[in-house]
Amino acid sequence: LRESEMRYKLITESATDIVLELNTRGVIRYVSPSVREITGFSPDALIGKRPHALMSGPDARTFIAAHRQVRQSPGATTIIEYRGMDAAGELKWFEANNRGIFDDEGVLIGSVSAIRDISHRKSLEMRLAHAASTDSLTGLGNRRAFDALLDRILENRRSGEKGGCVAIFDL
Repeated sequence: LRESEMRYKLITESATDIVLELNTRGVIRYVSPSVREITGFSPDALIGKRPHALMSGPDARTFIAAHRQVRQSPGATTIIEYRGMDAAGELKWFEANNRGIFDDEGVLIGSVSAIRDISHRKSLEMRLAHAASTDSLTGLGNRRAFDALLDRILENRRSGEKGGCVAIFDL
């Protein structure tokens, strides 16, 4: 048992990802020391808090829904991307792999997440998406951007929202 605990401690304290354990009420029971390096928060400052309190708007709901799903399905894993606040108040992008923890009788005893900072990747994705939808000469939206906007307007209309207006100028 002691050897197993030492191995668990070595793994979680050496990991470059944040290891986060929540109790059945969604409150942080353990967070690995790597949280300090990635977010600037001390592990002790986060114990007893709810992780979604550090998330941006709709991303908090995404995190809660992902944890609800793994808590209801033994063996299920969810992978989500969300924006969260670091200790300096900056928004960063994170990816969390979440899984429920169940005892031998299949009773939920908590959940665990492996979380990594993906801000660099998301920044690159946004730059590539912008480049793919923008005319490099004028800086205006291209046909791809127009098609995406038109699809969004039509979908909003189908779901009962008020319509929009589309104007096309070909100079």
